[in-house]
Amino acid sequence: MPDEGLTPKQLRSRIALELQEFANILLGEGICADPSPLSFASNSCRGLTGDRWGYSFSGLTLFVGDGVKCIPTPISDFVCRLDVKVEGVCGEAPPQSDPLREHQVEIELKAPNKAKPAIPFLQAWHFDRHPGNCSPPSGPKPAHPRYHFSFGGNRIKAHLLAIGMPYFEGLLLLNSPRLTHPPLDGVLAVDFVLSHFAGPKWRILSQQPAYRRIVSNSQELLWKPYALALNAHWSTDHASKRIWPIGELWPQVF
Repeated sequence: MPDEGLTPKQLRSRIALELQEFANILLGEGICADPSPLSFASNSCRGLTGDRWGYSFSGLTLFVGDGVKCIPTPISDFVCRLDVKVEGVCGEAPPQSDPLREHQVEIELKAPNKAKPAIPFLQAWHFDRHPGNCSPPSGPKPAHPRYHFSFGGNRIKAHLLAIGMPYFEGLLLLNSPRLTHPPLDGVLAVDFVLSHFAGPKWRILSQQPAYRRIVSNSQELLWKPYALALNAHWSTDHASKRIWPIGELWPQVF
């Protein structure tokens, strides 16, 4: 792992440096006009103490939408607002254990409505770490993975309130499904948005060594423990299965 052998202070310093470098990359590629939320997060992470690393930022705006099919079809470009809060653990831990203590990502996509300026087009996704019991539910309760995406959330409710509508005509919104997904930090959240909503820009970025290195480091820090925990379920090492039970990661797996 990229943090092996690093003290908590050294890990925080590396994450802080990469956040600032990432901000400069996004600014240089014209994907983000104001990367100051990432700079703020970098300073915040550097200032932490103890056995933790982490940061939060809000209002990071990314220019996306190119090459994305959508309804209504005249929309070709929209903006994404990204809010992230993440806190992880430094130091020694089993490689297949939960790497985070806190986790929340809000993705809001918005485009102007020329026909009705007071009612902009909006889509929102909420991604968080469920703090409660994630064991496979008994009875008719829905699956609730430890880390999961869900469509809508409070952003959609707030949008309905702002435009004065009780619901979207002809659209059914549900609390479920909560989609299983490995955790994200600020870097991985940006990469997630770009890979899904800005394909041409993402393909260019993904060829840059600095971008690949920063994303890869975040993947190894957060996705490697997740993948190892999944693998442990089918392993013959029974002790490893109790470190991060499969019911937390993927309740549908037995």
